Order: sequence, then structure tokens, then C-alpha cells
Amino acid sequence: MLSKKNRISRKDFPASNVRGFRVFSPLFSLVVYTKSEGVHIAVVTSKKISKSAVVRNTLRRRLYALLEPQIKNLRSATVVVYPKQEALSSSPTVLRTELIKALQQSKLLS
Repeated sequence: MLSKKNRISRKDFPASNVRGFRVFSPLFSLVVYTKSEGVHIAVVTSKKISKSAVVRNTLRRRLYALLEPQIKNLRSATVVVYPKQEALSSSPTVLRTELIKALQQSKLLS
């Protein structure tokens, strides 16, 4: 689990009128909002992924576990991760490589 200072609270979640840019991957989409201080991350899993909350939360925890070691290398931004259906069946190593590739593409990770 991410530390409290790196999580996005409900009141601080970016509104729909705030512009960010998207980075697409076969397993998820990243939305990056650069106007923030510090690194804030959220993973949003939709009911389109799975009707079962257990499956959605498992995927969310897997992504948080993969993002946590990368936080110290990220530039300050707010990042929202939207996983796709294909992320459920992928292995953790594939998820990790896709995540790092997406963070490098968004120029948050050097």
C-alpha cells in the first residue's frame, strides 16, 4: 500500500475540467497531471474489469505494489492508472515492464 502522502484523497482527485495527458498501454492507461507538488498516485478499477470486488481490489493492490518502488524515481505529478481487462490475466513481470515503459513515455521516470 502506498503511504498516505502519496495517495490521492477524494477531495484532491482531479476534476473533469482539469487537463492532463494520457499515455496508453495494452494493459492500462495513465493520466498524468503535472501541476502538483510531490508524487500522488491512484489506481481506478472499473466494474467493466470485473463485477467482483475481490478481483478488482486484487488488481489494484498488484498495481500499487508495482508502483511503490518507483515513487522515489518519479518527478512530481499526479498519476491516475486505469487498468484494462487484459491486466487481469497478465503476469506481474509483464505488468511491471509495461508500467515502467508507460512512465518513461510520460517523461516522469528517467
